[in-house]
Amino acid sequence: MTDLNLLEKLCNACAVSGDEGEVRRIVLEEIRPYADEVTVDAMGNVLAVRRGKGENLPRVMVAAHMDEVGFMLIDGGKDGLFRFGLVGGIDPRYLPGKSVWVGRKHTPG
Repeated sequence: MTDLNLLEKLCNACAVSGDEGEVRRIVLEEIRPYADEVTVDAMGNVLAVRRGKGENLPRVMVAAHMDEVGFMLIDGGKDGLFRFGLVGGIDPRYLPGKSVWVGRKHTPG
């Protein structure tokens, strides 16, 4: 997979805070060939270790978020409108006119 294909796959994955399973599966699939050990802890964090060959090598840690900001439906829209609460830190001023995907099937909203 090319870097751009992987980036597209990660950007299109659904990973709202607290529900990062889709991105976790991608990360695990991509990291396994490069790691000596891969584990997922009780919080869902992916931990990968690659051991160096040689003595006195520096230790390097790479850390990154798997989650993204999102929304939670708070009113079912009896009047034809849906009302959402924010999940994560997003500035509401950026929201008007933005397109969104709804649910795991990425229904345009």
